[in-house]
Amino acid sequence: MIYPNKIKQRLQAGDKIMGCFLALPGIASAELMIMVGYDCVLIDREHGQASMQDATAQMAAANAAGGTAFLRIPKLDLGEIKYALDAGMVGLMVPMISSVAEAELLGKACTYPPQ
Repeated sequence: MIYPNKIKQRLQAGDKIMGCFLALPGIASAELMIMVGYDCVLIDREHGQASMQDATAQMAAANAAGGTAFLRIPKLDLGEIKYALDAGMVGLMVPMISSVAEAELLGKACTYPPQ
């Protein structure tokens, strides 16, 4: 499913947003953070306990609760990036990008031809 990036839309409108890092696995934690007032969660797979399957379920729970989920992946991994985007993540955080070549590779992994 393709989810709208409500956070991007709100930022473009000049709104302030509030988000939190989410290191716990399980859909209840993602849903709860949205229900208590956070606009978005960043599911942390670099330091957190969530698997990709957990992250996908947490994304769906955050969206169902009216929020938005982003994903922090453990490293620059093209397969994981494509999986996350295909699953519906509207944004990614990729740690340890330290060169122009890595940044270009990340950009290419996030787009499809002919872009």
